[in-house]
Amino acid sequence: MNFFQELFFRIKDTLADIGAYLRFGLKNQIKSVFAWIDDQFYMLKLWKEALPNARRTRQHERKEALNKLKDQLLEIPQKLLHFLWDLITSPKRAFRQMKGAWTYVSSMSLKSILAGIWGSYIAILLAIIDIFEGLFNRWLAMRMLTRILTILVLLVGIGFLISSRWVIDEAKQWRSDQLVQEAQTLEDQDYEVKAYEKLRSAALLNPTNTSVLERTMETARSLETAEAVWWSEQMTKQKQFDAPSMAKVIDYAVDYHQVPTGAKYLARLQAQHPDSQQVIDTELKLLLAQGHRNRALTRAREMYAKGMETPLVHDIIIGLANNDDPAIAEQSKQHHRDNLMRMDDIGLYLCEIALSQSIAENQGDNAFDYLAILEHLRKHPDSNREHITLAVGRAYEAGQLGREEALRSILEEYDLKDSDERKSVFGVLNFFHIGDVSDILITENDLRRDRDLCRHLLYSLIMSDSPDIERAKELVDINTKNSALNESDKHFWKSFIHLYEGNNEGYTLEMLQAIDESDVSDWGEIEFLVKTYTSPHQQLVFYRELYGLTNSNPYTIRKYVELLYALGLSDELKTILKHVNLDQFKGDPDSMSLIIYLKLQFGLDLEKCRYYSEQFIEEFPEIYYCYITLAFAYFQSGHEKMAQAVLKSLPMQYQPEVLSSHHRLAYAAVTGDLSYLPDISTAILPNEKALFLEGKK
Repeated sequence: MNFFQELFFRIKDTLADIGAYLRFGLKNQIKSVFAWIDDQFYMLKLWKEALPNARRTRQHERKEALNKLKDQLLEIPQKLLHFLWDLITSPKRAFRQMKGAWTYVSSMSLKSILAGIWGSYIAILLAIIDIFEGLFNRWLAMRMLTRILTILVLLVGIGFLISSRWVIDEAKQWRSDQLVQEAQTLEDQDYEVKAYEKLRSAALLNPTNTSVLERTMETARSLETAEAVWWSEQMTKQKQFDAPSMAKVIDYAVDYHQVPTGAKYLARLQAQHPDSQQVIDTELKLLLAQGHRNRALTRAREMYAKGMETPLVHDIIIGLANNDDPAIAEQSKQHHRDNLMRMDDIGLYLCEIALSQSIAENQGDNAFDYLAILEHLRKHPDSNREHITLAVGRAYEAGQLGREEALRSILEEYDLKDSDERKSVFGVLNFFHIGDVSDILITENDLRRDRDLCRHLLYSLIMSDSPDIERAKELVDINTKNSALNESDKHFWKSFIHLYEGNNEGYTLEMLQAIDESDVSDWGEIEFLVKTYTSPHQQLVFYRELYGLTNSNPYTIRKYVELLYALGLSDELKTILKHVNLDQFKGDPDSMSLIIYLKLQFGLDLEKCRYYSEQFIEEFPEIYYCYITLAFAYFQSGHEKMAQAVLKSLPMQYQPEVLSSHHRLAYAAVTGDLSYLPDISTAILPNEKALFLEGKK
């Protein structure tokens, strides 16, 4: 058989195989595929038929697992109660139960423990699924409209959750703006404390609003509350810790005796802004706040030598002019004279210091030449009329300028046609007692219409070096008609006329009637004049009456108590302190500390004093005298070891000169370190005097 025949037979066989497959094999394959599909549909049919039974079975299993879990959870408190009861009534039985439980647990394998935990997890999971499945089935059973509404509510809820942060922020901002407006209204009505509460809430709602933060901080500052330090910290955070805001934190911390806070921000200021001028002043302020005057002086001189000049650097150097060391005092005075005539801000500042000192402080060879200062100020580019008039007044007081010349120089600086300007002139002339110039400054029309000018005139008539009491009596005559003065003014100035005439009884009666007739807005001016021109015993008349009218006002209580303490009126002081509620002084650590100290000296409210002292440590942990107050509270309660332990926890150590007299007395009493005792004149109460007697032994 040749090659071609072989090839032909092979092709023929192959074609025969293909034909047989196409005829029989492919047909069988197709049949088997269709048979498999029929089987799958049949299985799906069986699965669908069994689905309700399977669902019921799973539900039953979940219910059983949940019931089992509930039973186990319910058994726990019962078993615990039984165990506690057995522990009390039959300790042996309880011990056996514990032993049996331990045996059971220790006999369990890790696999069985994990299986139990897994079973509990599955039971909880199945219970949750069962709840959601039940809710889903209930939803499917609802009408179509109800299902659509529920979907809409769900979508709205999801949308609200997504936008809730923005909505809440907008709501906070809106409410914050409302509170600021309410605070402005309260400020306009002179309710500054209530206005501060509104501003504080507004700032907390919108802490990124720097204008609200700054306003809150300034209001806290004006109210003299230590919270100003915290607000200044929030402000500097919003301003990214820039140099001016950090310097303000340090200033406030120094003012409110929170030196550690000031030191923390000084370190940050030096690190972030080493070339800032604020670094110089804040460092010096912190040294002074700790009582390190010599170190501050040395540092100020170093800075001056390096050309790092600020007003505070010069202020510290010249502030030692009355130092006990004659050499230091002379150096300070010479420094002042050498820099006084400078034509820059420093020179103007040093002129202000020279003019702020009284004539009594500038006598002898070192007295200032006020005429030279006056001529210098007239040439200085930044001086104003306040500088000029102050220099003229000092020159008049020192006898370097006659009355007529002084009067002419002052009047030249003002527009006498303007009533406000005339009031300012009166203020200057009255301050320096230059005399009555009412014929120039006041018209008959002013006496009938302008209350402030009338009061300025009365001040001039009564307080000047050449008083005109008879004319003053005419002005304050109760029967005078068409007067701009109200009844309170007339009684008040009549009290000063009685004071001039030496009639203390008349002064007292008129002062009481003046306060009774006055408005709250008048009390500030009345207080200023009373404190400036009357003796402490005469001031007591004012504060005693004021306390009777406003015995819940913290400021009035503080001033009244301070005066009673200074005058040594122990019996009246003790009576007032019995009625003083310490809760009124929250947020005012300085006043609280004084009131607690005095209460402790009289043995009043020891438990409350301890409680509020402890609260103050938590609220103001960086104010050093809070620790002294708490230590003294423990000491007066008989807990001397606790008192000494408190003083050891002081955030920083302070020089005695930094402490107020009553804090020094408290510190000396607790520690026994009599070097902290102040001048003996500050010992007013019996216990305070006993400390000095102990120091002499």
